[in-house]
Amino acid sequence: MVSTRDDPRLVSILLLREPVSVLQGTDAYHDVFGSFCLPSFSLSALESGSSTPRNSSGTPVPLVDAEQNWSPSHDRSSLLGHNIFQDKTYLMTHHVDPDDNQREFWVISYPVLTHRLENIPLLADRILQAVHHETYDGVIITSKRAVQAWIEACKQVTPILKKRLANRQSSETLWNRVPYYVVGPATSKTLTTANLDPMLQPEEIVGASDTGTGEALAQKITQRLAEQKPGRQQKFLYLVGSKHSLTLQETLEKNQAPATLDEVCVYTTEKDPQLAYHCRLLAKELPLVDPSQSYARTPSASARQITPKQFSGPGNRESPPSTENGVSAKSTNNIGSAPDWIAFFSPSGAEYALPDLRAQHWIPTQDTNSAAKQPKIACIGPSTATWVREKLQLEPDAIAAQPTPASLREAIIQAEHK
Repeated sequence: MVSTRDDPRLVSILLLREPVSVLQGTDAYHDVFGSFCLPSFSLSALESGSSTPRNSSGTPVPLVDAEQNWSPSHDRSSLLGHNIFQDKTYLMTHHVDPDDNQREFWVISYPVLTHRLENIPLLADRILQAVHHETYDGVIITSKRAVQAWIEACKQVTPILKKRLANRQSSETLWNRVPYYVVGPATSKTLTTANLDPMLQPEEIVGASDTGTGEALAQKITQRLAEQKPGRQQKFLYLVGSKHSLTLQETLEKNQAPATLDEVCVYTTEKDPQLAYHCRLLAKELPLVDPSQSYARTPSASARQITPKQFSGPGNRESPPSTENGVSAKSTNNIGSAPDWIAFFSPSGAEYALPDLRAQHWIPTQDTNSAAKQPKIACIGPSTATWVREKLQLEPDAIAAQPTPASLREAIIQAEHK
């Protein structure tokens, strides 16, 4: 590992979530771990205000061709000569801890799930019906994908609404005036920054950073309805995915809140087809970056391991030391190495990822402790933590107080200090 510090401790963190494309700018879940180190660029991405590396003139530096078809055995020598790499949906960055310059973070993100919008015409019809026939008292949106579905439906109805407005047709529901209830700041930001017609642009968003879970949002809705004393059952348009949790509905019912939900499934969730490949790829790359991974697995003559000291720069890989039989003195089995941390971002994502994580022996099966180096587990919130306890029979090592990059980092740092 190339570094200006003496033997810094490297903490590798796998975030099982879809990263922000470097073409779209910064990725907060990476940037929160500190300034980029291993500087191959004259101006770091953090200094330029973007996760995209830039040179001294501010011009973006081309990354490795994202359209190349990498295979797990491909020579990715450029990984060690740069502080950021993105291969389609596989993002890795290297950071120095701002609170401890003897600790570095190697942060990797790749998605577990893929999403496909559906029932957009149905949602558009709901929007149009509410304008003249059926009244809604609010909209509940608990994910960025649901916001994307709302945006697409709004695009379809905007020309129709403008035509009706020009004809001075009255409306019962003004979509820009009803409250929008959301979970998490990311969902709120996606909604507030959406390029919508003023008729459909929310003026009031409830929740965001102070309601990081469906249960917390349901409590917020209950509280607001109690304060308003509406005197009738309130009706909400509720946008969900195919794998959504029932926590919000159950909490409203438990609280006896005067709320009826008109539920519309606006996207389906499936396993990302590249998940297994990305897991194998990371297992092979870990020993190239982290010297401690040299002994993460039981030595085996079936594979040779190249350690960072045998790598002297992009395109200049030296041969590993051999024994008399031609087998490396430092070798691993075919499983590969494990990250120090695995962060889960949803129960459904964790469920989909589990078979591939166990295939790498990163998560032990219930009947055997098969991981020679078992990663610590971080969770983005209490619902995901409950899944870990119930499904894996393990206590999470870190749980974010809020579903934010800063809270996740703080939880991991606190656990690292124990």
